[in-house]
Amino acid sequence: MLASHIQRASRGAPLASVVMPREPALLDSHSHLEQTMTGTMIRGLSLALVLALGACASAPRLAQDIDRAQQERAVRQFWDSFNRASWAELGEFVTPDYRHHPPGKTLNLAQFKAGGQWVHSGLANYRLTIDSLVQDGNQVATRWTARGIHSGSLFGEPISGREMTVQGMTFFVFTGARISEDHEVIDLEGFARQLKAK
Repeated sequence: MLASHIQRASRGAPLASVVMPREPALLDSHSHLEQTMTGTMIRGLSLALVLALGACASAPRLAQDIDRAQQERAVRQFWDSFNRASWAELGEFVTPDYRHHPPGKTLNLAQFKAGGQWVHSGLANYRLTIDSLVQDGNQVATRWTARGIHSGSLFGEPISGREMTVQGMTFFVFTGARISEDHEVIDLEGFARQLKAK
């Protein structure tokens, strides 16, 4: 076919009438290549879009997980400092306007430290253990058990030298990564019975 077109051109046929053939196989190959490249580009763009949307969706969850980890760590370090009577360290985990709320009272950090010193003065080897910890938003709840040897009079009672156990719950409220306030419930009746026991 190509030879016949060349012969027509050589016999003086107008150039416009000499139309080069378009081979079907070549056209099919070219069309297939275009379709393949287009499909690959679309798939690539779709994958990039999915990854971008996934990153946007996971960013808040990642930030929330980091906040939760920081809050749990702050609570555990707070109680650890209390156990060791390291009163100066407590300020590292609370906001400047921190408030402690035992039943019927509101204490600032200095007053809370004074209360901790009083507890340690009457209970040697004092140790508070977290039994459970639950988080919800900017709040962390702890259920705990504290033990110590009755080595000093707390309410004017005779010193028994026995191990005392008290249980309670503390609900911490966070502003960012620091404790801004907490609310505490303690089994004071059970503790008082132990102090009075003979």
